[in-house]
Amino acid sequence: MTQDVDKKSFTDRFDADDKLIAKAKVLTTVSLVLLALEASGATMKEANTFIFKIEFAHQNNIAYLLLAAVVYLTVRYRNYAKPYHNELFLLWSVRMMKNKDVFHYSHREEAVKGLLGGAFDVWGGDEPGIMHSTYEVSGFLRRGINYPAVWRGESGDGEWIEEYYDEYFSLLSFNKKWTASKYLRLLFTEFKYRLSAFINDREHLDVLSPYMFSGLAILSALIPWELFT
Repeated sequence: MTQDVDKKSFTDRFDADDKLIAKAKVLTTVSLVLLALEASGATMKEANTFIFKIEFAHQNNIAYLLLAAVVYLTVRYRNYAKPYHNELFLLWSVRMMKNKDVFHYSHREEAVKGLLGGAFDVWGGDEPGIMHSTYEVSGFLRRGINYPAVWRGESGDGEWIEEYYDEYFSLLSFNKKWTASKYLRLLFTEFKYRLSAFINDREHLDVLSPYMFSGLAILSALIPWELFT
């Protein structure tokens, strides 16, 4: 069955997720503090609280403490954001698979057409589930197709049974019809849909921006800022 996401429902749930928003704010704040300290070359001379005057004897360790905090908060934030990563993926991948230039199932020929047509070595008459194919990302530059399938046969006692399962095949398996150049075209098409979603759907920026800030903060702490200036 083709997966889809109700964008309005997704946006409402995202905006109402106070725990995720709180984690994002804390991660962003700590990341910006670390980034500001590293980029400006500032040193902590002293800090005033409501009552106490605090002097930092080991000022160089402050950046390392903040770095550890950023790493920890990034992991915590990802734990809360993971369900939204999956739904954001569906938002753009479903759009891409609805593009007839990428994927189109011909009911007359019972075959897949478009860019992905050459990747399918099954006939729709045997595997009607291919019309509901979904796009899968299984790793760095590793892409595949998933579609619902059914196995029909007799059990040991002669009873007719049906077993439903998901069939998966890798798009890194090339043949005469599905070549490496087509795979690169697919990756470029994917990039365009990802970029379009990042620009046009604010949820992408809301979910991913804390990672951007934490990544910059971690790099600024590990790599001397003088290299960039």
